[in-house]
Amino acid sequence: MLLRVIVGGVAIGLAALLVPGLGIRWGKEPAEALVTIAILGLIVAIVDRWLRPVLRLVSLPLNLLTLGLFSVLVNACLILVVAAVGATILPGHPPLTVGAFPWTVDTTAIVAAAMGSVVASAFMTVLSLVSPGV
Repeated sequence: MLLRVIVGGVAIGLAALLVPGLGIRWGKEPAEALVTIAILGLIVAIVDRWLRPVLRLVSLPLNLLTLGLFSVLVNACLILVVAAVGATILPGHPPLTVGAFPWTVDTTAIVAAAMGSVVASAFMTVLSLVSPGV
């Protein structure tokens, strides 16, 4: 579980660095950035553990029709869920913003979440190829 928290936090952090619409509240001190990444990693691990299997099962017919491309949309929704949970935990200072989300959902948020899901999934895939235990 701890490894999933670390990998999830690093994946979201990497996606936030590479995708223009994704933003992480890093803070002024390095310790604040580590706490933010740890909080996001924990949220990602919990969402990945509980919601992803249900969504994969429900979206299986659409994944078969689109040859797996619908999973990008599912992962984008999971990133939006992570941002919403983070905003609920820390209402004044959300650790993750996706476009203008968690306050408004617009095309910028959806595109940023989709691009962030591609980056995070690619990172996790490469990491699982290098280290099969992840």
